[in-house]
Amino acid sequence: MANDTQTPEGYAPFDLYPYNPSQGPAYAFLGLFGAAGIAHFIMMFPYRAAFPIPMIIGCGMEAAAYWFRSRSHDNLRQTLPFLIQNLLVLVAPPFLAATIYMSLGRITRALKAQEASLISLRWITKLFVLVDLICFATQTAGAIMSGSEDLEEAKRGQTIIIGGLVLQILAFALFITCTLTLQLRLHSNPPVQCVAGRVPSR
Repeated sequence: MANDTQTPEGYAPFDLYPYNPSQGPAYAFLGLFGAAGIAHFIMMFPYRAAFPIPMIIGCGMEAAAYWFRSRSHDNLRQTLPFLIQNLLVLVAPPFLAATIYMSLGRITRALKAQEASLISLRWITKLFVLVDLICFATQTAGAIMSGSEDLEEAKRGQTIIIGGLVLQILAFALFITCTLTLQLRLHSNPPVQCVAGRVPSR
């Protein structure tokens, strides 16, 4: 006789969430990220700018993540929706951050304020994008492992995810420091472009 307590295929023998995900907030964030992605896509054309593409991809991934999260409502042990939403919600922020990181270099160049930058413009975008890629790879690996039906491997995946998130927070803290430094230096000695209002849009 078959064992009635055997875990069905595609399901974990334990709850993948420590709570029951709510569908309402999931749909709300799906709508917000979807609207933001569509708005950035539309604005690409009048400004003829391609650098928001990572932001659009990130918004699409976040929207999809929250749709799959809504599928886990009252279904806490099914691995596929959990794995997909966990993967997407963790790897989307590096895409969002990539556009933000690239914006700093573009703003600095547009203002011709290279001397006010804390990090050389030759390296600033490369540095942050490199860290972004490392975070992306780390969080992707951790997200895949965290969806394992083996509890120990799932815990290791969570540890890897936390490491990637810590690195991402440190990188963003450095980015904020660079941005504030640029702002303070420009405030004390504004370039001609700021005073005359001749800052190019791209």
